[in-house]
Parts: sequence; structure tokens; C-alpha cells
Amino acid sequence: MFLPEYTITNTILKNVATVEYAKALAENTPILPAVEESIQKEAVVALIKSIGMEMGKELAENQIKMVVDGFSQNAPADLANVVKTVLDTYSEQEDYTNTSLKLLYQSLTGVEDPNKAVYRTQKIPKYTNPEEILADTVELMDWCQSVDALETHPIVFGGVLRARLEVLSVFEANNSVVSNLFTRMALRWRGYNLKNFFKYEIRYQADKQSYQKAIYSIFKDDGDLTTWLEYFSEVLSYDAMDIKEKVTLGERQTKTAVAQGLTDLTERQSKIVQYLSNYGTMINKDFGVLFPSISEDSVLRDLKALIDRGVVVKIGSTKSSKYKLIPS
Repeated sequence: MFLPEYTITNTILKNVATVEYAKALAENTPILPAVEESIQKEAVVALIKSIGMEMGKELAENQIKMVVDGFSQNAPADLANVVKTVLDTYSEQEDYTNTSLKLLYQSLTGVEDPNKAVYRTQKIPKYTNPEEILADTVELMDWCQSVDALETHPIVFGGVLRARLEVLSVFEANNSVVSNLFTRMALRWRGYNLKNFFKYEIRYQADKQSYQKAIYSIFKDDGDLTTWLEYFSEVLSYDAMDIKEKVTLGERQTKTAVAQGLTDLTERQSKIVQYLSNYGTMINKDFGVLFPSISEDSVLRDLKALIDRGVVVKIGSTKSSKYKLIPS
């Protein structure tokens, strides 16, 4: 049976404490739904962009946003697969099984035939031998549901899971992406998604040398995960500090909105504000994208109401007019 080896160091304890603080703040600080959605949108876009980089694809942020929002009907298949897979991970039910891992790989790569979503067949020095992958993965999934795992702090648990999936290197390609997404789901199942604000993967991309060094430590230390867990928890703690700043700013924005009487916007007005927050500007041809079943005149009335309230500014006076948010 798989039993991880590691030591809980002061570094790990400090990092876990930072995450705990950000978690409590995120879950107990009242902020407007639109502000919360904005933080979540930034996080999911960053995650998708980092996955694209890991897969060797340069994905434009605006294009990612359009697909996430459902505004792009002709998105490239690889981007559509990544977006769908990521969004699905936010709602998947707890399931520590090989099947769940395989379905995640299928969704990410667009492989519809489960018989083609096969485990790695090529040998890689130091990594699990191909003929042992299935049995070792079953052991890992069994451990995830064991008393030992349940008694392990979720951050440490997530780090152990990610490390073991890296060593197994279950699939021929994109294994790190699958491993990370499965670990993300596991953290959510254990109550540590921090309201879907996490976007720690950008730190993997920003400092690949440290990431690769931490991965290598798993092999260098004969399977002892202490160095890796220090790195993994540190990455989460850095992101937790960023989340703390965003939540604090969100709280201030919420108080300002309440003071200015901007909490009673209609659903359409809120969608307009959110669209402008995401994309910067809006022009007349965007109306049909945002509100496919609403007349242009109705949208213009909503925009006029927002202009009258000092939320939006109109630039120009013809059909080519642009609308922007007024900085708060």
C-alpha cells in the first residue's frame, strides 16, 4: 500500500497558516457577487492560460474570456476542450478513482474513445514503469480515501497527491496538466478551493526552474516529499496572500458601491458592468452578443441609466459610440 514519507517542517506550517488565514478571509468577508465573480473570472482565465502554456499553446486572454463567457461559438477545439475541462472541475463530484482520472484526460485532450485514452507505454528513467502504472494508481486512489489521508491536512494531502501523480506519469502527454487539475479537484473536495480564487499555476510558469527543481527533489530524496511539500505549500501561500489583497480590495469596492447606492442595479445592468469590467469597452455590435434576445433599444436604455448614475461614460455620439466604466 502507498504511504507517503515526509516531515512537517516549520516552513510547511507557516505556509499552511497563510492559506488558512486567506481561506477564512475569503469565506467570511462580504463582497458583492459581481466583485466575487470578477475575482473568480481572473483566476479561471489565468489557470486556462497557464494550461495553454504547459501544453505549448499561446492562448489570448480576451479569447479565453469570450469562450468562458459563452460568447465565442467558433473557438479552436483545443481551447474549447481546455475551457470545458477546467469549468467541469469546479462541479465534479468527489471520486478518487482511475476512471475519474482517465475521464479528465479524455476531456482535456478531446479523446472521445476511452480505448484511446491509454496509460503511458514508454519507459522514462526514475518514473514508474508502464506495467506498474495501473496498480500503483489504484493504490494511490485507495490511499486518498484512507484514514491516513483523511487525517492529513488538505494542503499537505494535495501536495502528496500531486507529487505521486507526477512520479506515476500516468499518460503519455499532458500528464502535469491532468495531475494539477485532479489535485485542484481534490483540494476543492477537501474544502480548500478558496471560493475558486486560486490561480497558483502562474507561479509554476513564472519560475519554471524552481518548479522543476521541486519535482526533481521527489526523486533525489528517495521518495521523501518534504522538499516538494515545502515548495507546493509555498506556492499556495503566495497565491493566498494575493487572494487576501483582492478580497480586501473587494470589500472596499463593496462598501463604496453601497455608499453610492449601486447595489440595486438590474440583472441586465449588472451584466453590462461585468462585461465592461472584463473587456474594457462595449460598442453597439456587442449588444447582441451579451443579450441575444433583447432589443438594442432596451440595452441602450440600460446604458443610459448607468450613464445617469455615473457608472458608465459614453464616448462618441453615433452608432460607433463606445461605452466604458468610469474609474471608481
